[in-house]
Amino acid sequence: MIATATCRPKQAFKALVCIGCGDVTNAKVNRAVHECMLEYGLERLLFVDINGNALQSIPEDKRALLADTSKIAELLGSRGFLGEDVLALVCTPSVYHVAYAELLDGLVGHIAIEKPIALRSDEAERLLSLSGAITPIEHQVYKADVMRLCQRTRTGELDWERVRGIQFKLHETGGVGERAIDDIVFDTGYHGLACMLAAASQAYSDLDIEIESCRTKTYRLGPDQPKKCTAAIIRGMLRNDVLSIPFEISVGKGFEASDKSLRLQFDRGVVETASFNESGHLAHKRVLESILNSEPALLGVEESIRIVRSCERAMMIAENTGTYRFGQTPNWQAVFPKLISRTTQIAARVMSFVW
Repeated sequence: MIATATCRPKQAFKALVCIGCGDVTNAKVNRAVHECMLEYGLERLLFVDINGNALQSIPEDKRALLADTSKIAELLGSRGFLGEDVLALVCTPSVYHVAYAELLDGLVGHIAIEKPIALRSDEAERLLSLSGAITPIEHQVYKADVMRLCQRTRTGELDWERVRGIQFKLHETGGVGERAIDDIVFDTGYHGLACMLAAASQAYSDLDIEIESCRTKTYRLGPDQPKKCTAAIIRGMLRNDVLSIPFEISVGKGFEASDKSLRLQFDRGVVETASFNESGHLAHKRVLESILNSEPALLGVEESIRIVRSCERAMMIAENTGTYRFGQTPNWQAVFPKLISRTTQIAARVMSFVW
């Protein structure tokens, strides 16, 4: 099925509230919000968190401590941040995303939710029953190179029927530190699924993500003791009645070198590469701009639910293959002595030829 973009009615926002002031907000969202405040004439700004320490760097007149998550609407109402002219950003830990969206549904003009929109598909599906406008914040999709792939797909310049393989890498050299992160599949594997689906969905609205295999590892001898897996390789197929494209997603922290890219292998040996080295705050700003300009989202709620389901599937079949030394990139080939299906065998042959 060919995808068609639908524009939202133009809406003027006068206020913005950001719920959750953790690492993502401080590193990326805060700067993007302040730039949009100036450029779009937003009059009021509020940052909310349940942790007073997270609010220390926020000016007193622009911060609010939330004592009870169920009272978010009351708090916002007392500060004048309810109504159709309010844009609410949910940047809390992932387990609270859907709950906050439900509590604010119909009380603000638009709700934007950081990725992943949920950690369970049954929770994510509850967003479909809400009456208000919702946009997932998947900032990697709004990196300049990925947006160009989306634009070229919409115009027909990029023909996905000629794509023979997809490879996504998000290799980071730093460790986990004190950050509260999701499992690596939901933390950065989610980005890979989102980027390839967002780009291809500009032409096809009925794509399925079939997860064939998932392997995970955890670094050792690093600056911290991670409580969750820190590396994963996910393989599968992006498919509909027209397309059948093998993909490989390789993500991890504490690797030897940084590598952040999306590659599309076409027939005749042509390779298209999108880089993710651009600043994260610029990508977050583009997400906000798309909402403020009432532009169609590059990745909607229904696509995001498909990604959550795929991450669930990957977690369900994931094989933990031990550890790797911090500062070294895992050798995944050693843990793939036998591929689990003919589909994956074909995908692996394509990947070995391409990459």
